[in-house]
Amino acid sequence: MKYVRFLAVALLCCLLIAVPVMALPGVADISGDAAVSSDGSCSVSMTLRLNLETAQSDLTFPLPADAANVKLSGQDARLRAEDDKLQVLLPSLPAGSNTLTLQYTLPSRVAKTKTGALLTLPILSGFGLPIENLEFSVTLPGETTGEPVFNSGYHQENIRVDATASGNTLNAKLLEGLKDHETLTLELPVNEELFNLVTARQRMMSRWDVACLVLLALAMLYFCIGLLPVRFKMLCSVQFDNQSRFCTIEICDIVTDNFLSMNSKRQFL
Repeated sequence: MKYVRFLAVALLCCLLIAVPVMALPGVADISGDAAVSSDGSCSVSMTLRLNLETAQSDLTFPLPADAANVKLSGQDARLRAEDDKLQVLLPSLPAGSNTLTLQYTLPSRVAKTKTGALLTLPILSGFGLPIENLEFSVTLPGETTGEPVFNSGYHQENIRVDATASGNTLNAKLLEGLKDHETLTLELPVNEELFNLVTARQRMMSRWDVACLVLLALAMLYFCIGLLPVRFKMLCSVQFDNQSRFCTIEICDIVTDNFLSMNSKRQFL
C-alpha cells in the first residue's frame, strides 16, 4: 500500500510538471515596423489582430520594461509593471475578430561590439495568445548590410524566418506559427558610422573632464581675485525712493574711508 501511494504521488508530480502554461482561447496575427534613429532609439508601431473564441476582459500585451510613450489605438495606454516587463492592459474584447494598434518607443538598442555595432531589438515579450502570422520591418538611418539573426524563446535560432533587405529597410516574415507566451528578438549587425555611439567609459571620462575644467577655472578666478587691489567695500546701504522710483546706493572707499553716494539712472519696478 505504501508503494502504491508513493507511485500515485510521483505520477501526480510528473503530470503537474508536464502541464504547459495555459494558453488563452484564440490566436493572433501581428504586423509591425520599427524606425531606428541615429542615436539608436526605436519608434515601434504594431497592429494586433486578435481572433478570440470567447470574450476577454483581462488580456495584456507585454513590452520591454523600458518602453515609453505607449499608445493604444491612439490613446495613452493603461500600464502595469510586472517583473522585467511592462504590461499593456487591453480593453474588454468580445469574441470574434478584434484589431488594436500599439505605438511605443525604446531607448538605444544599438551597442558597440568587438566587431562593430549590433542592433538588438525585442519584438515579442511573451504574449498570451499563439501567433499564427507575424510580419515585421526595421528601418535604419542608412543602408542595411548585416545578416539578421532571430532568436525565439522556444525555437532559439532555429526559427524559420524569411528576411530580405532593401536599401535601409529589413523586411521579415515568420514561416511558422509561434506558441503562446513566445519571445522573439532580432539581432542585426549595423554600420557603426550610422549611429552616434558613446560608450559608458567615454561618458565617464567626459564628466571628469568637465569637472576638472570647472575646478581649474575656479582656482584661476580665486587666484586673480587675490591679486587685485581691494579698494571698495561694496553695498554699505541701499535706499529706495518710492516717489521718484529711483534707488540710492552708498559705497565706502576703504582707502579714504569716505562714502560715495550715487543715484541709479534706471527705474526699478
